[in-house]
Amino acid sequence: MVWQNFAPEIPRLPTLELILVGIMPLVLTLCGTICNLLCIIVLLSKLRREASRNSHRVSTNVYLICLCFADTIALYQFNLDNSVANLTGKSIMSRSLITCKLLEFFGYYTLHLPVAYLTMATIDRTFMLWSPAYKRKIAHPKQAWRICISIAGTLLLTDCFLLALGYVDADGTIQCFHSTNAALYKAFLLYLTWFHLVLMTMVPFAVMLLCTLLTIIKLVRLPRVNEASYLRNRRISIMLACMCITYILLTLPNRLCFSVLTPLVESSIAANVIFSLTDSLTYLASSLNYLFLSVTVKGFWTDLRSLLTMRRFHSHTTETTASTYF
Repeated sequence: MVWQNFAPEIPRLPTLELILVGIMPLVLTLCGTICNLLCIIVLLSKLRREASRNSHRVSTNVYLICLCFADTIALYQFNLDNSVANLTGKSIMSRSLITCKLLEFFGYYTLHLPVAYLTMATIDRTFMLWSPAYKRKIAHPKQAWRICISIAGTLLLTDCFLLALGYVDADGTIQCFHSTNAALYKAFLLYLTWFHLVLMTMVPFAVMLLCTLLTIIKLVRLPRVNEASYLRNRRISIMLACMCITYILLTLPNRLCFSVLTPLVESSIAANVIFSLTDSLTYLASSLNYLFLSVTVKGFWTDLRSLLTMRRFHSHTTETTASTYF
């Protein structure tokens, strides 16, 4: 069962709790949106410049672009709804049956998309290191775009039944994540455990950790014939490993609290704060792409300065084509 906020009808004066459950999600939404959009613009710029010369090097960028886009949309789902609920006393979901159904669907859909894209980015980089055939035949931007679209379409089909949840009871109260159809509600409970927690959380996390381990093994054994290539592979691998580990640590508490640990948390007097904090940790993970990319991607700040000073990206292409990001 999904948590419904316990905010009062009239918000209290600013307190530590109000800051944590009301203001922090808004800050994450604003900062995360700006940072993810900047990452998308920079990666798209790099994609345009490098695709024609070294297309095998930029397939990972496609997954990262989709990851940043999915993370941006995710910030406006449960994260924003919880903030509005705690600041105003009424959540977005409870304002109409339409918003209830849309947030039910997009909330989970945008939780599943980022983990799928991050997993694919990790798999892509691992296979590029281990398989020359994969690097030559599959690791191309066009193939990556097709895979990303296929993932989005598949998750759309698996999550669309959530639109059937939600109803208005006899006294006019909107009941989200519930159904008058007992079979449908039972299917939702199974979905939370087996699809949301196991298939879209535990399995991707296991794949991320396995790919990280395989990447480390390959980099240790990789001969340093081309020092620039070796350093580039090491830099990208370290970035993806940090992204995966951070994502796992920040999102796993939320996945557990909203599935198998829900009854235990709801019985606590601090349930509102616990649920909100685990939500904030999850969406903090959606806001950290900028940090990892800006530190790791070579030339990131050059492109970003060009963007902020309103200069065209290609004005410095000559000085950046000698070195690649990925």
